[in-house]
Amino acid sequence: MLCENTAGRTGLLGEQGLSFYIEDGDNKILFDTGAGYTLLHNSQKLNIPLSSLNYLALSHGHYDHTGGMKKLLKLAHIQKVFAHPNIFQKRYVMDSNGEIREIGYRGPSKKILSKITQFVPVISHTNITKNISISGPIPRIIPYEKPETHFFMDIKKKTEDPFEDDQCLIIETKDNYIILLGCCHSGVINTLSYLRKQILSKTKPIILMGGLHLSHSSIERLYKTVEPLPQFNIQKLYLSHCSGFNTLLFFNNNLNISCLPAHAGFQLQA
Repeated sequence: MLCENTAGRTGLLGEQGLSFYIEDGDNKILFDTGAGYTLLHNSQKLNIPLSSLNYLALSHGHYDHTGGMKKLLKLAHIQKVFAHPNIFQKRYVMDSNGEIREIGYRGPSKKILSKITQFVPVISHTNITKNISISGPIPRIIPYEKPETHFFMDIKKKTEDPFEDDQCLIIETKDNYIILLGCCHSGVINTLSYLRKQILSKTKPIILMGGLHLSHSSIERLYKTVEPLPQFNIQKLYLSHCSGFNTLLFFNNNLNISCLPAHAGFQLQA
């Protein structure tokens, strides 16, 4: 984990953002780029050679997941960028004080991006390598996991953001699946239900890691979330970014699943 809200090692920096570096044989993949302040610093401290990256995949079009793109693309010759075509759209959020701010994509324009690399529009489950794929859009079927009402596609708050671009990364190993989540705006139960039904085998266990966007959720929402989680055969949970410390405590108190925080510098060997 190259970027995360908190740093897990001396010398690393934390920021509001998320980025995962994955090695799969000779393939080197980055999933999200953080907000742009810590990607290069942390990669140098961790001896991660970003210049040798092959592929970039993006979970959705928010600044804290795409902000490191411009610096990254000056450093690395990325062969392909995988993301939903709606990632370039303007996005806004209404803060608790009622103010509206722009929080959208911070990378190169689609036109410029297409000149320096191959942009792969992901509108369905798409393979990146033999073992790694990106989910495609997540269907919304769970009533309590509808899109949040304080995210908008316009500054006048006329159109709520449906988060059609929200996706996750899937790493298949011999023994399990590792599912990496950006912010999981689609909802973790929607995401897992779709993956188990359409993409994953029914029985191979899952390691789930990343942001769940539950940091400001009610106790009722957390109870509704933990109740169906055991049916998905999850081995371990590593919560980060927008998951919330309250969610980490709640999960540990209400699930018989190992649930730990994962900060910048965290490593997992599969």
